[in-house]
Amino acid sequence: MKKKLIVLSGNGTPAIAAANIYFSDLKGNWDVLLVEETNMTFAKIFKIIRNRFVKKGFISCIDMVLGRLYCMVFDKGTSVEKSYQAKLTVDSMNGAEVLNFIKEQKPDAIVTNGCSLLTKKFLSQISCPIVNVHNGVAPRYRGSGNLWAFRERNPELVGVTVHLIDAGIDTGERLAVQKIAYDGSVKFSDIDRVAFQHGAKIVVQYLETGYRHIPEEFKNLCDGVYSFAGLSDWFFAKRYYLKFRQPGASGVGRLEDVFLESFEKNSHSEKLSTLQKLHWHDDASCKERDDTIKALYDKYATPEWEVLDIGCGDGRYKEFLSPKKYIGCDYFVEEANKGFIIQCSAESLPFENSSVDCSVGVGLFQHVSRSQRVGDEMRRVTRPGGFIILNTLRQFSLFELLVIGSAFFWSAERVKLVWTIFRRDYFSGKAIDGVLVARRYSTVELLSILKKSNSDVVVKYNGILGTRLFAREITMLVKN
Repeated sequence: MKKKLIVLSGNGTPAIAAANIYFSDLKGNWDVLLVEETNMTFAKIFKIIRNRFVKKGFISCIDMVLGRLYCMVFDKGTSVEKSYQAKLTVDSMNGAEVLNFIKEQKPDAIVTNGCSLLTKKFLSQISCPIVNVHNGVAPRYRGSGNLWAFRERNPELVGVTVHLIDAGIDTGERLAVQKIAYDGSVKFSDIDRVAFQHGAKIVVQYLETGYRHIPEEFKNLCDGVYSFAGLSDWFFAKRYYLKFRQPGASGVGRLEDVFLESFEKNSHSEKLSTLQKLHWHDDASCKERDDTIKALYDKYATPEWEVLDIGCGDGRYKEFLSPKKYIGCDYFVEEANKGFIIQCSAESLPFENSSVDCSVGVGLFQHVSRSQRVGDEMRRVTRPGGFIILNTLRQFSLFELLVIGSAFFWSAERVKLVWTIFRRDYFSGKAIDGVLVARRYSTVELLSILKKSNSDVVVKYNGILGTRLFAREITMLVKN
């Protein structure tokens, strides 16, 4: 006797593409019944716009509306024809009509497929397993998913998650996660369709064989939930996507590899000081930086703190901060024999979630390209209520760059440096005056990477009179 599956589906292209797979791949052992929800009713549109306005304000609301309109008119993606007929068509998946249909059919399983979130009240009346396909790697990219992974330059976290349903937003028990490597044959507007198709294949495996698989790289991820992207977000995500999928793009953005070669070269130099070997070109500035970090650390630290120093170099902050336990880690390790320094990448820290009280990254972010991935890892390993301390180079404003360029107009190398900073050309390994151009950040960019607002952050600048004016560096303490 065949088992019975009910698919609660939206009517967008990704949902249709996935539903076609359920009907074709499960027809031997399952009776598949589909309830289709009309995605865009006036009431839903009004609710989405109202919620966006309340949470993020007028500008964000307009940005979202323009983004949705643009995609509907100019970037619809590849159309997909239905190979099925819906048993029931509704405006809301949480209505009594759907609940009565489910109780009448008594399915062995339910799959949600691009429809509205099911309410807690609705879920409490369902006894069979409910499986969902999410177009993103959860829990890192819950909600809108893959578009935001590209927006944040996180192509390693583009994929699909199949999970059991609970009352949260993609928070149920994960059954399987699969990374998706997009190539040049897939349009940006089709990334969700492709994700849903991959997810449907996984659901079929789960229903037929009980298949479960969470790759090691996705077992420990920090959490993030994302709403609808705006036009500006869509633009930046697509721009990176097009760059990422170009031939040979696997090496795009590997700035840290360029710096690694330089670190290795410097380590054997007899002309450089210890700090200069670690890419601190001005020994005198290190004392000011160290004093600022020490003051922030001492203000919040307790004697019991365990500290992880990421990009620790020779581990000099062990004695400087003197925590109860110090662990250093670095991509390039010369001092591993000290016993407290581990060789690893900042993008994949070999530590459990919430395992340290404070994570430190001094001079780290300016040498990495996938800064969002590094920020995710710092948040993941730091306990809730703990702290992240970082120091990095600051992105000068246009006004500051004009002043600097004017002051050094006679120096071709200085003007070249100003132009490079203005263009944010930080991924080519370019050297000016024999020095590699390190990456720079604005305060807003760092807050975005760490998912924080100004209320959770202490920021120090080394500019004129301690302000951000002509500040070369930002030092930041963030409560996790």
